[in-house]
Amino acid sequence: IPAGELTFQDTRNASELAYAVNDGTGWSEPRVLTNDSRYQGSPVAAAIASGAGVVVAYERDGDFDYTTLDDETVEYTRLDAAGTPVENGTLGDGHGPRAAPTDAGAVRIGHEDPSDGASTLVVSEVDDTGVTTLREEAVDNLTTFDVAADAVAWTADGTSGSGTVTLADGDGVR
Repeated sequence: IPAGELTFQDTRNASELAYAVNDGTGWSEPRVLTNDSRYQGSPVAAAIASGAGVVVAYERDGDFDYTTLDDETVEYTRLDAAGTPVENGTLGDGHGPRAAPTDAGAVRIGHEDPSDGASTLVVSEVDDTGVTTLREEAVDNLTTFDVAADAVAWTADGTSGSGTVTLADGDGVR
């Protein structure tokens, strides 16, 4: 496409992700993580507690149109301690990943899976054995969320504009 004819959507669809790894003595040169001419964005990274590597999660557009959200997926790449990709996968439909390391050597990743105006908050765990989905919570009017090693918290707006903060952990939802 000639430069004068590029649209915002053209440039956004051409976005790719890169990463660099710090080995304690300095940063590596940037390495390309994705290379498929689709939009990838909202990357998050969390170190594996044992020092065995890093997990990077991000959203990927499915139809080359960044304005439609119902075709996005949340994907991940697990890197070893040297920064070499050792596993790629899809966590599910959705967007907006958040990540946090656990003490057990895994990384918890939360993301929103929107459908028909409602949302499902999905929390998964990535470790060297693969992916486990830990929780799927239907949340009306989800506004924001975050994950930690042992909990997930979210805010949902009520009809009056007031918000409710909810915490889910090993003791339940409160």
